[in-house]
Amino acid sequence: KPQAIQVINGKAALIFGDPTQAKTIVTVVQGVTSSNPDTIVTNVANVSDFYEDLNRGKGDVAVVMYDYAAPKGVPSGIHPGYAHKAANDYQSYKKALRAKYPDAQLMDVGHSYGSVQRPGGLETDVLIDAGSPGMNTRSTRNLHLNSSNPEVISSLNDADPARMLHTPDLGVHGPDPTDKLFGATEVWTGIGGHDYL
Repeated sequence: KPQAIQVINGKAALIFGDPTQAKTIVTVVQGVTSSNPDTIVTNVANVSDFYEDLNRGKGDVAVVMYDYAAPKGVPSGIHPGYAHKAANDYQSYKKALRAKYPDAQLMDVGHSYGSVQRPGGLETDVLIDAGSPGMNTRSTRNLHLNSSNPEVISSLNDADPARMLHTPDLGVHGPDPTDKLFGATEVWTGIGGHDYL
């Protein structure tokens, strides 16, 4: 269960763990249907399990479940407008998070369409995309992460249907972020489907 609801930059967010004590604060942005009322309970449970897996009794990681107006279904997920509309708010949220907890490492996990809304100059140290349909850019060089030691990590399961949405050169929301030319560190997570959290 989330430990608190905090208002960060005017936006309410579910917090798992204690960000005042955390060495790392992970923001999770989920994909298509994640803002639908009938998926909220499942999404909260998934993020809660993710938080428990990350901590494993140490308690030095906090997880923020970020909410935005996600596409209502897969067909609308083809449209980049949802990501573009959410990008500025997300950028403002991350700046406020950095200002509020300046000593913590900031990490972002974007699952599926949640990896699409990535504005340039994002306040983060580690950016992870999982099951991404593309990140609206051809290279990690264009992300310009605001960090002294930025890292971009991409993961795409062998049987993930998101593989059908892009090639190394092009795609619905950009080329395959696990391709070597993209420049991210690829992490192989197995032969599962589209579920990562």
